[in-house]
Amino acid sequence: MNQLIYLIYPVLGVLLLWKAKYIKGGQWNEQVLSLEQTKALQGFCALGVMLHHIAQKTCAPWLKQEVIVHGLDVFVPVGYLLVGFFLFCSGYGLYKSFREKTDYLQDFGSRRFLQPVMVLSLTNFFFLFVRFQIGESIGVSTLFHVSGPQMINGYAWFVYVLFLFYLCFYLTFRWCKNHFAALCLVTVEVMLYIAFCDWWMYGQWWYNSVVLFPIGLWVARYEQKLLEHVKRCYIKYLILMPACAVLFFLLGEYMESFCTMLGISYTYEVGRWVKLIAQMLGAVAFTLSLFLVGMKVQMSNGVLKFMGTITLEFYLVHGLVLQVFGYNESVETHPYIKSVPLLVLVVLACSLVLSIVLHGFCRVIVRLLNKFPKFKALVWKDIKKVTVGLLVIVLLITLVMSVSAHKESRERQEAVARYAEEYITYATVDGKRMAAYVTGAGEHTVVVLCGLGDFCPTVTWKPLADRLGEQNRVVVLDYFGSGFSDDTGEDRTAENMVYEIHTALESLGEKGPYVLLAHEMSGIYAQLYVELYPQEVEAIVGVDSMTEEQLAQQLERSGTNPEEYRRMLKKQGQVQYLGQRLLNLSGYVKLQWPAYVRVFGFAHNEEEETVMQEMLVQKYLGRTVADETARQYDNCRLMAGKQYPEDLPVQILLSYWTGVSANRNGVEWEQVHENLFTNRDIQQMTVLTGNSYLVYTNPFLVAERAQGFIDGLK
Repeated sequence: MNQLIYLIYPVLGVLLLWKAKYIKGGQWNEQVLSLEQTKALQGFCALGVMLHHIAQKTCAPWLKQEVIVHGLDVFVPVGYLLVGFFLFCSGYGLYKSFREKTDYLQDFGSRRFLQPVMVLSLTNFFFLFVRFQIGESIGVSTLFHVSGPQMINGYAWFVYVLFLFYLCFYLTFRWCKNHFAALCLVTVEVMLYIAFCDWWMYGQWWYNSVVLFPIGLWVARYEQKLLEHVKRCYIKYLILMPACAVLFFLLGEYMESFCTMLGISYTYEVGRWVKLIAQMLGAVAFTLSLFLVGMKVQMSNGVLKFMGTITLEFYLVHGLVLQVFGYNESVETHPYIKSVPLLVLVVLACSLVLSIVLHGFCRVIVRLLNKFPKFKALVWKDIKKVTVGLLVIVLLITLVMSVSAHKESRERQEAVARYAEEYITYATVDGKRMAAYVTGAGEHTVVVLCGLGDFCPTVTWKPLADRLGEQNRVVVLDYFGSGFSDDTGEDRTAENMVYEIHTALESLGEKGPYVLLAHEMSGIYAQLYVELYPQEVEAIVGVDSMTEEQLAQQLERSGTNPEEYRRMLKKQGQVQYLGQRLLNLSGYVKLQWPAYVRVFGFAHNEEEETVMQEMLVQKYLGRTVADETARQYDNCRLMAGKQYPEDLPVQILLSYWTGVSANRNGVEWEQVHENLFTNRDIQQMTVLTGNSYLVYTNPFLVAERAQGFIDGLK
């Protein structure tokens, strides 16, 4: 039955050309850019976008092999081409309306935003409801995902981009009365948006076709001159544009393969920009090709014209239907339609019905609002006053928060100094101080190696260290840049991290061999420590410890290029650093602490909580953490293909919910740890109830399991 899906291609061809009229000779379709013609083409593109999203659920290369059903493969990579046409029409129609309608900007909000905002709000609500019903994990933060890479409705990004561009157009043309200059400014604003998305590492679909919005504006301004020029060179453009569309599309999709074929060295930083430019040019050539065909073919298809009137609703609603009936990676137990032809029919039929109902409902609401001009005036004409008022309130609150937070920080300094004097011992590493909390005595020495981002291990790990210290000597280290330790300008490579741990232990006078208790990213450092200083390691206890294979599976599952992942990690570290500094400066860091109390407050007393709160301000997500974050990939790759020595006792403690999350992301959570074992007699794994914060929320359980393992060491 799945073979029937190939009928979609001739069906689409018939639908596009049904009742189409070819204009012969030297005549032209003068209505090529008319509302009627562009709406019909938008209706066709809306169907293409639906098939694109269905293809991503049925035959995309990143899906598991067992769920892939081929047939719509052509539609997997072409979404941005179709969206580009919508953006062109939006820009073109916007400028035409502005130029032809008197005082168009006076009622711009209700003209361009009112109905789309209603449609978006309603579909977001229903999307959230559906996601909850089918069993997706919905946190409180999800309610605030109205934009950005993580949204309630992942298909709605296009609408947010349009809203942004409409706002840019409105503000620019209100401020700048010279239309040519205003168009130049809007074009620059779109370019800045592209730069922002690239810097923030949004998916390329957020910006690889948006250049068509300002192109639409410019075409609307110089429409007659452009049409006359195209008519004179029509055959040349008719050959050139489709050829360019195909060429740039293939270059954007298969650039690495082209470079390999031609013997050209491919580098990610250059390659990603070339691919982006190729995709932009491909989208432009595709849209212009449609209009070139439209100059000789007049469309009179009533079905597509009707589709063109509900494209916004259809665009937002079809994703909702697909969420219900399509394959869902996040909830693999969710039943879905495995027959692709049936899935297409169900999504199309349900989307059409819901779109018609939604379109009609919103139009009724708009008509009712139009009957109350005073209410509209309150909403749209006074919005500037309301916005300014809200900004003033936010600034006042920020000022109060900042003064209050800095005052409280000064008051906490005494508690920090008292804690350091009572509990902290300092090691010297290359002239810098590394802080340690040393406690207990016993036959074994346990060295605690914290996970990435722990802002003060000598406090956060104290309850667990104290429990293990009842039978062992325990050393907890603050890596450079965290807790009471100094900052450092040294690269946060795994080799440097392990060298600093080794040197600090020597400086403290500790004698190995050690039991390394490694959390998360420090699992990599523990492996490297065994390789570099094998005589100093008695055993390893890993708690949700990182493995190289875990990262490799994650990248393979997501289809992420290693260079792209490095760039993402670097950007993540920078953004986290800048964001945390902004929170500290503004005083809103106070709002972070209640969340951390729920993590760290389980086994700490009031004084320890005070110290942690101050360390959150001073050391959380600092420069060293940003650098360590950026180097995660390279640090993990250092241990590629390596296992634990056969004579090394190992106990891996995994948290259940971290495993569930990892498995959803395509990581065989337990297997990647078992693959490091070479001797199952002395290397074992235990799964505990909890998440990756288990060492903080239930330190005594972790200490109990670790102690049981240590007791069995010879």
